[in-house]
Amino acid sequence: MDYLIIPSDLKPFANQGLSNVKNFVVEVNETRSSIGKHPLEVLGVLPSKVLTNNRYLTHVFPRQREAVVQRYGLSVLNTVIYERIALSNCVNKTLTMGSLEIPDPKSIFEFDSNSDSVKEFRNLSNEVMEKIGV
Repeated sequence: MDYLIIPSDLKPFANQGLSNVKNFVVEVNETRSSIGKHPLEVLGVLPSKVLTNNRYLTHVFPRQREAVVQRYGLSVLNTVIYERIALSNCVNKTLTMGSLEIPDPKSIFEFDSNSDSVKEFRNLSNEVMEKIGV
């Protein structure tokens, strides 16, 4: 079985693309069916790059989560990946070679293994394993 997680910041413009993703999954599953493969199972929308502002989390974010369920018929994962400095810094690492700066992104697990982001990704892995029955 193959699974799909749809990352989204849940903001209105991002959410507009969810209809396209649903339609694409339908097309992919038609093709998979024709070649004898199981359909993709959408595990849900992963709230990611979510602001940590308390007012936003209290007043706006719950409405955005609900909009995904109501308007697009997709479930939203319980895990949230917040926008954090450590997460941003690990993907923006570079190596200097002469006069060139070469992208050298690091895994958050390697960059700062005690960060809140690592805890969030561990929560995600636990949620996924629970959903797929591992």
